[in-house]
Amino acid sequence: MIRRLIRPILCGALLGAASPLPAVPLRVGFETALPPFSSVDAAGQPVGFAPEYVRAVAREAGVEVEFVIGPWNQIFDEFKAGRIDVIGNLVSSAERREFIDFTLPHVSMNAAVFTGAGAAPVQDTADLAGRRLAVPRGSFTHEYVQAHGGWGAIIVPVDSVESGLRDLDGGRCDAMVTVRLIALHLIREHGLQRAVPTDFVLPGLSYKYHMGVRRGNRDLLAQLNEAQLTTHQNGTYARLYGKWIGPLEPRRLGWSDLRPYALRAALALLAVLGAFAWQRRQLARSKAQAEALSRSEERLRESEALLQRSAQFLAQTQRAARIGGWEIDLRTNRLHWTEETHRIHETDASAFTPEVAAALNFYAPASRPLLTAALDRVRADNTPFDLELDLVTARGRTIRVATTGRATLEAGRPIKIFGSLQDVTERHRADLERAALERKMLEAQKLESLVVLAGGVAHDFNNLLTAVMGNANLVRFSLPTVAAAHAQLDSIEQATARAAALCQQMLAYAGRASVAIAEIDFDRLVADTLQLLAPSVGKNVVIQVAAGPTLLPVLGATAQVQQIVMNLALNAAEAIGDQAGRLTVRTRGGYFTPTELGGLFPGQALPAGNYALLEVEDTGCGMTPETQARIFEPFFTTKPSGQGLGLAAVLGVVRSHRGAITVRSAPGAGALFRVALPALATQPRPVVAPPAPEGAWSGSGLVLVVDDDHLIGQVAALLLKKIGFTAVLAKDGVEGVAAFREHAGRLRCVLMDLTMPRMDGFEAHAEMHRLDPTVPVILMSGYSQKLVNLPPEAIHPAGVMAKPFGLKMLRERLAAALGASV
Repeated sequence: MIRRLIRPILCGALLGAASPLPAVPLRVGFETALPPFSSVDAAGQPVGFAPEYVRAVAREAGVEVEFVIGPWNQIFDEFKAGRIDVIGNLVSSAERREFIDFTLPHVSMNAAVFTGAGAAPVQDTADLAGRRLAVPRGSFTHEYVQAHGGWGAIIVPVDSVESGLRDLDGGRCDAMVTVRLIALHLIREHGLQRAVPTDFVLPGLSYKYHMGVRRGNRDLLAQLNEAQLTTHQNGTYARLYGKWIGPLEPRRLGWSDLRPYALRAALALLAVLGAFAWQRRQLARSKAQAEALSRSEERLRESEALLQRSAQFLAQTQRAARIGGWEIDLRTNRLHWTEETHRIHETDASAFTPEVAAALNFYAPASRPLLTAALDRVRADNTPFDLELDLVTARGRTIRVATTGRATLEAGRPIKIFGSLQDVTERHRADLERAALERKMLEAQKLESLVVLAGGVAHDFNNLLTAVMGNANLVRFSLPTVAAAHAQLDSIEQATARAAALCQQMLAYAGRASVAIAEIDFDRLVADTLQLLAPSVGKNVVIQVAAGPTLLPVLGATAQVQQIVMNLALNAAEAIGDQAGRLTVRTRGGYFTPTELGGLFPGQALPAGNYALLEVEDTGCGMTPETQARIFEPFFTTKPSGQGLGLAAVLGVVRSHRGAITVRSAPGAGALFRVALPALATQPRPVVAPPAPEGAWSGSGLVLVVDDDHLIGQVAALLLKKIGFTAVLAKDGVEGVAAFREHAGRLRCVLMDLTMPRMDGFEAHAEMHRLDPTVPVILMSGYSQKLVNLPPEAIHPAGVMAKPFGLKMLRERLAAALGASV
């Protein structure tokens, strides 16, 4: 096994001297539970073959190392994030070679399949079908099993080899694939009784360990390879291997073993040499010419074999790297492809002879001029190129290729152009998907910032409106009935109500509006809304309604859900304009899985459950991608006189109902809006305070007012005084609980804001309820959806009161909470 590694190690000497490594220590990562390769001692320090080998290599390289130890996934993530320079013990794979350069291998180990004692034998991959197969998560073994489809087994990812063996020993899995030597070491160390190896070996699976550096760090790679070679030459590697794993090679004979036979061996050797010399003299003349000819023939055969081995090595290297080569002889205009280049083009090397014109025709029409211009520049002034282009293979598949080109010069003029060709379709697709995901993330972040802004502004604005409305009420009651100022107070109250309505629009966009919840016959609501809109959409628009099966009722705010249908239908009609067109509205419902919802609403995580779906499709002008990216922004419109929140409010209503919305459109191809709203079965019942009858009720006693806004507290105290109560003020939940405890036995009621620093209304209410559950608590808020849909585990308040509020609402809520009649 080790002899197979010596040849590539000796080849590392041809890399030449590398640049000196930086003075800072190299951070080297090791997996903690991989004895005898790497583990930790009682002091938490790394021990084993790999740490000692890396220390020896570092000494030869003249650098310091700093070890980072931990579970495999943590070490691998740290390396990918750039916080570790080298992974000390790593198996090479095609996926890892995308971002890792590997040093020369330092050890090779065999794989094995382990089962529980007494389990059915494993003699083929088919015997793994249906068994729970443990593999270390994110490991080379995991990649190998996934690449081979898992053979019908139930893959059970585990955190380490040790945890997998413990699961196997405890019957939590049926089999495990791992390194045979490591597994046997762990079984002995931990005394596992039921985990036993099988004789079955998975085809093509072995573990050849290297050190790994980040791709492109050639200086570090060369320095480590040089140091590895030195450790093999000076015997350090053999000593470490023998210490931790076993003897590197059988012990060689020494002089002490040969000394008793030395004299007889010397005499026999002299006799043989004498006979050989006499024979050589006799044959020298007769064979001189024959030997010279034989030597010439042997050198010729060796040259031919070396050339053949070089060609085979080049073909194998290109096949492994999936990189082909090509060359154009400018003197003859002949083109040559390597075997891998034929494979990329999907042509048969034995039947297809490439020519320059035919090779250019493989490229897509948009890419062909780019490559032609690049070749012309190489011919003219030796300008190299590196391009990514679209290529259509001989089988009609369109792929993405990366091609480079350089010139061979003779007397300062190009005589040949040579280059490489690589299929980068998967990488290109991944780059496009990553770019699309980044765009979606940026859009989501921008939308979330607007949501936070809208909610925050509405919250503060509602507090100010509460102060304005409360003071206006107080002024009204302090004036004579016939005072002229009542007209101005009416204007103030009307303006306050309009401002509160604007806050509701902003909160609807933020998805935080407090709404009156009811069961909705969604199909009936859609039909009634479209009938109401029919005169407004124009005679040139044909409205088609298609109701699907099993449409379930929706729990929501009727007016807001109607606003969804109305806004989407009017937008669709406006997109059609004065031309003849069709507006199609579809509804359906039922149970949907997360996979089905992910296909209908990509990028929006909806839980499985019952949903009502609405689709509004038009044959209008459609939208560009730039317009689609902004349609849910507040105040964005494509109409010259457009204003208001528009589709932003629709988005807020959908969010407040825990639904989802998506749009699909293209210029000239119309638009399709799709909305999902949870059906009745998935929504909790709302908490709604009982209505209080009209009247001029008044009371007496002590009321605790808890609100972080000083103006709200002052206005509430004055309004309470008007009703007959005395107010005690607290500025947050912590002070509120302290005041509640201080005035225990005297409080009639508590008015408490929901959103406060240090301790919010829910937490303070729970603590007050624990101290005295008989004191009613009324929660106040200008925006929180939690007041409408309290979680089942929450302590329900005696009432809720939305901001802004005035004397009338306060009187009604207090009377209802105290069980009085107004």
